[in-house]
Amino acid sequence: MPYVIEITRVTVNPGEEEAMKADRPAMLRTFATDREGFLGAYLTAADNGDWLDIILWDSAEAARASAEKGGNLPEISAFFDHLATVKSMEHVTVEHIPGTEALEPRPAQR
Repeated sequence: MPYVIEITRVTVNPGEEEAMKADRPAMLRTFATDREGFLGAYLTAADNGDWLDIILWDSAEAARASAEKGGNLPEISAFFDHLATVKSMEHVTVEHIPGTEALEPRPAQR
């Protein structure tokens, strides 16, 4: 199965940017134990004030299962509570990662 990147565009409650960033590490630690298939994430700030949360999953199924769980644990909901709006969310398939050809086929992750 190909890797999947989840791209979520959000706005943050006014004045909560630093608190959101402070709550992010705990959310990611919880994702690592609660969300099967979670591989990593980036949080980026766009020039227009939006934020992009970019998460790498080992499959589309893992991304969908995570979305269904939502803010199911306190460390995750603490981060989500800083979000004013979710403008969009999409999943895209990673077709090629340069330099990883020697890794294919990759073993199932558990």
